Amino acid sequence: MSPDASEEHAQDSGQPAEKPGPQSAEQEVAQPIEPRKGAQGRRKWLITLGMLLIVAVSGIVMFREGLFSPRPPAPDVAATFSGGRITVMDIHNHLALLAKQAGGQKPQASLELLRGVAEEMVADEIVRRWGKDRKAEKDENIAHLMSHVSEEVNLEAWHTGMHEGGMGISESDIDAYYQANQTKYGERSLGEARTEIERTLKSQGEDRFVENYLAGLKNTADIRRNYEALDVPPPDQSEIAEYFEANRELFSRKEKLIFDEVRIDLPGADAEAAVSRIVSKVRGGERLAEAAKSEGQGVFFSEAVAIEGGGTEDTFAKQIAALEAGQTAEPFRYAGSFYVVTLISRETERRLNLTEAFEEARLGAWQEKQTAWFERNRDVALFSVGGNRLTAGDFWKEYCELPPDVANAYRGVKGMRELAERLLERYLVAEEASRDKKPQDDGRGEEARLRLLSEVMEKEEIDDKVVVTDEEIESYYRNNQKRFQVPPQSKVRRIKIKLETSDTGAKDSWRRADEAYNRLVPGPFKRAEDFTAIAREYDLDALEAEQGWNAEPVWTGEGRDFLSELRDHAYHTSILTIPVGKVGKPFEYEGVIYIVEVLERTKPEPIQLDSIKLMLREELAAKKHAELSQTLSRRLLKENKAVIYDRVLRSTIQDEKVQTDRATP
Repeated sequence: MSPDASEEHAQDSGQPAEKPGPQSAEQEVAQPIEPRKGAQGRRKWLITLGMLLIVAVSGIVMFREGLFSPRPPAPDVAATFSGGRITVMDIHNHLALLAKQAGGQKPQASLELLRGVAEEMVADEIVRRWGKDRKAEKDENIAHLMSHVSEEVNLEAWHTGMHEGGMGISESDIDAYYQANQTKYGERSLGEARTEIERTLKSQGEDRFVENYLAGLKNTADIRRNYEALDVPPPDQSEIAEYFEANRELFSRKEKLIFDEVRIDLPGADAEAAVSRIVSKVRGGERLAEAAKSEGQGVFFSEAVAIEGGGTEDTFAKQIAALEAGQTAEPFRYAGSFYVVTLISRETERRLNLTEAFEEARLGAWQEKQTAWFERNRDVALFSVGGNRLTAGDFWKEYCELPPDVANAYRGVKGMRELAERLLERYLVAEEASRDKKPQDDGRGEEARLRLLSEVMEKEEIDDKVVVTDEEIESYYRNNQKRFQVPPQSKVRRIKIKLETSDTGAKDSWRRADEAYNRLVPGPFKRAEDFTAIAREYDLDALEAEQGWNAEPVWTGEGRDFLSELRDHAYHTSILTIPVGKVGKPFEYEGVIYIVEVLERTKPEPIQLDSIKLMLREELAAKKHAELSQTLSRRLLKENKAVIYDRVLRSTIQDEKVQTDRATP
């Protein structure tokens, strides 16, 4: 109540107002301060609101999947898409099928695994639809490839069955082999060694078995051959000349540089010294090969190397393009190495005359004549088996699909007849395998056909879009400078000690390694022993060498072909941890214990763009293809409204865990 109000109240009651007297400091301090009712209410409201928010957030975290994830149309539906669904049972059946094909057990379920299988099964359905919409079965090229898929599946099943069967191997064969190789099998009994012997005899007898098997098929089948349909008459002189005149642009030679080279893969001062010695010898009249021969490690000679020199932007070609035959270029660096090059000859760009190009023109004319021949005779039967036949047109399509090296092996009339006989044998075996195949299909055929359709779809949707420009290559190179450099090289001396495989032997190997290391690095106030002297006592090569061994330093480091450095990466990484001028502690790599002393180390050096431009173009093309493939997959899933229900998959995993726990005693 305010003072004014107090006075008014006193007047109303007829009593004089009593004014408060002055208070002491102690009384002022002791008197509690009453908070205002409005502030107290706001504080309580804020505390309540905060508690509600905490509860709400906790609920969202705990039940976020139930609140926000899509709800399946049925408890057992793991995925849906436009016009279809994948059930939990479908996923389990698919996993069992994959395990059967791989010859293993069904893997343990995890969310990542089940989700991946569900997405794969949805993708398979999308591919099937694409093939149907694309009318793939009516496409001649796709249908032809599909026929090969079916053949391959049947042949694979036949080959597996052949090995699982006896292949004509009797118990007496197995016993005879065991008796003749008892030293090999030691104390193992015939029963213990039987499976291994049977496998060995099957491998040895497979060629003979296949030969006899094919002979049996041919003897029992109704085969009619007409290999005369393959006898394409060779082109005469006038046809060759006509082909040459019609295709003059094909018969030219670009400028070509032919040279001997020495590549020096040594770092720093060692490389410069080697280059200086080689150049000095060459200028003194020595051949480049002889000058490089005495250099030893890190110096490589190549003879009669040929590259196209006209119009190229390659730095290497530019370095030698101005040379005359017999001249040696000034040493230059390329892709992280030093080169010394002597030009042997130069072939200028020019058009060939018919005499020079006769063999090429003859082959070209014959190819052209063969194509026309098989087109005219495409419906002529090459062979028939029980009413089924392979036409000359079918044969030519098969021939044109062969890799160039295989096609060359069957070139000419005789070669084509041999190929026709191989195709006949393939047909007989595939038919036999198809008849022998068990009624239940293990899914291999359908899986292979889906894989082929997927490849065709990806090729049509993606391949034409994969284009890599020079600007993209240059940008990629600039943004990854650390990657495109010659790695550091270390000049080292090393001691190698063989790490024995037995426990006792391994302990002894490490004991010897520690002993050698302690003599090289004895600790404070003690004198280290000579590295070469220690190496003579412990090094594997030194102990095995009869004479001429020495502990000369060698340069080592990740390869100049930096992208393929895989095998020795761990070894080189271990060496890079050793400071220059120090002996590193023993470490093991691929069955050998190493003690390494680092004498020198180079810094990383950048590699010129033009020396890796082709490689970068291929790498970027592969990256783009992978990205476009992922984009295509996401687009197809989105277009088909694909949804994976994680709550169903998690529930499935939990149910399986409960069943496993109950079954476990």
